[in-house]
Amino acid sequence: MEPMTALDREKMIAHQCGRVALAAKGEIGRRARPMGLSGPEALLLAIVSIHGSSTLAELARLLKHAHPSVLRHIDVLERRGYIERTPHPTDRRVKVVSLTSEGEKVAPEIREIIRKVNKLATKGLDAATVELLLRLLQRVAANLGVEQEGSHAAQD
Repeated sequence: MEPMTALDREKMIAHQCGRVALAAKGEIGRRARPMGLSGPEALLLAIVSIHGSSTLAELARLLKHAHPSVLRHIDVLERRGYIERTPHPTDRRVKVVSLTSEGEKVAPEIREIIRKVNKLATKGLDAATVELLLRLLQRVAANLGVEQEGSHAAQD
């Protein structure tokens, strides 16, 4: 087998998706820094504000991060007063993460940062092309076994 060239790597879907994801997360972090938030903390706050109260397992799945990493960000956001953990209504081993009133106040600003980064990322693309890009990426993700964002894991 021949060694992979730089051109081969540039044609790899995983490579390009990884580059885009890192750049977008970095830009979100850069824009959230004046609020005292890292990129992952801003994304976690946005996910809780969009999806509502969630368990650690759900948040880790949505963020595509390991539980310990998400837990560290939850700890920071809880200390800052943006989120709180409460007992799960039916499983005392599980905690539910929810926004506090302070978290509700900053969530719109975080969602606006994400909208602006999305707009920057799709600059020069018309709405139909953006929709096509999203459908194609969802198809690629589904081909690789990734669940749709709206579906929740059956077991936490």
